[in-house]
Amino acid sequence: MLPQHHRLRDRAVFRQIYRQGKRSRGQWLTLICLPHSSTNDRSVFSAPDSALDGNGSPSSMLPSRWAIVVSKKVSRRAVERNRIRRRLRSCVYRVLPHIQSGWDVLLIAQPTPPELERSPLLDVSDMALWTEISTLLRRVDLSTVTSELS
Repeated sequence: MLPQHHRLRDRAVFRQIYRQGKRSRGQWLTLICLPHSSTNDRSVFSAPDSALDGNGSPSSMLPSRWAIVVSKKVSRRAVERNRIRRRLRSCVYRVLPHIQSGWDVLLIAQPTPPELERSPLLDVSDMALWTEISTLLRRVDLSTVTSELS
């Protein structure tokens, strides 16, 4: 599970990221990101005290916050959606140390094509998911590592 200060939950921030965020789409996932300063969010101030500067306002060192979105278009079965969400969360957890701080990020699972019975995300290897996430992060310049994350 992601640490609480890395979780993004505010609906207004979600909408703002969808509208104004920088997008990158891969084979199975879409990544949308927006800097904290652009989101103008009240919950930014609930970050740990170490992320606040001397005046009590958020600094550029706020941790990046993530949300993983797996809709019913991906799978009608809650068990499958939750499994996909858990797999994506574990990949995000592994990539957190390599991400620039101060960003709000949405990781969205692509809908399953109607001709398929189950989501391809259930059958993809963890390494393939990891590679796709790291590629998307490099495309939007969020990764602090220039080569393939390992």
